[in-house]
Amino acid sequence: MSIAYKRESTIAALHRANDEMEVGRKNGDLLAVAQADAAFHRAFVENCANQYLTESYDIVSGRVIAILTRISMALGDIRARAMNEHLAIITALENGNASKAKSILSSHIMKSLVWFDLACKEGLLTTPHRSKEFPYADLTLEKEP
Repeated sequence: MSIAYKRESTIAALHRANDEMEVGRKNGDLLAVAQADAAFHRAFVENCANQYLTESYDIVSGRVIAILTRISMALGDIRARAMNEHLAIITALENGNASKAKSILSSHIMKSLVWFDLACKEGLLTTPHRSKEFPYADLTLEKEP
């Protein structure tokens, strides 16, 4: 939908977000990575000219980002793989293949559900887990007492 309305601005926003993700990942800045990942996905919503979709996305996106960040801290750098998928989506869009981009994006989103399911089964979303790769490994989604 965003490609039909604002092709160039959507692709530019996707590139910008993916580049920011890479910088954050290289710097070990998990917050910057999470924010850039959110910006990548929000680029589609922002450019689709559908206010209801944008508002709905804003309601749920913060929680999804928090969960994905927690999963990434527990399971390792899953966002590095996500960035490769982001690049494949961008390339498909640049080549005018919106259906391929949609297919890759759908698979990309479904993988998040797989990671979430794995993290739930392993109890990774309720207890702190240490990770050598991330400085924020003590964070949990539980409220402090």
